[in-house]
Amino acid sequence: MTAGCGVGRIAIAAIVLLALAGCAATPAASTSPTGDRVLEVHRRDTVQLREEFYRVDREGRFGTSGGAAARQEEVTWSMPLAAAQIEALLGPPGDPAWWEGVRAAQRMQSSTSSERSPLRTTVRLVGPGVRRSIAVEGEIESVEELLAALRELARRRHEPQLDALPEAGERFRR
Repeated sequence: MTAGCGVGRIAIAAIVLLALAGCAATPAASTSPTGDRVLEVHRRDTVQLREEFYRVDREGRFGTSGGAAARQEEVTWSMPLAAAQIEALLGPPGDPAWWEGVRAAQRMQSSTSSERSPLRTTVRLVGPGVRRSIAVEGEIESVEELLAALRELARRRHEPQLDALPEAGERFRR
């Protein structure tokens, strides 16, 4: 009887260990506000010699840079985003139809123009089950809309300085 109990205990211990190993191998539900997705947009203007870089990271932070830092795709300023802001930025590129639309517009643009544009934009979206990237030459409406939203967020870094400035005519109202 004791030999049977020993084998039973070993079997139960083995089952418990396998169950624990299975739980450890199962990824935990993501607590990332972006669903563990990262969006990066890099814009280069070869005529005006300007570069912009934008990132929405896995933690839900928006980051941006310009110039040499943008060339290196480094963030020099960042801020946390609200859930609605994250959805507004990641929603369109999160939809495969957005990418198809960009590709279709790019094909149309290249078939109608032989002139090279000074604007180059790279858009990347990476996350669980998602790895998309496209390099766009020129202006494509959906990419420009995304850039406009990113630029609007980037302007917030200047709000403290702008708020500190006197209003027009304030000096002469005395």
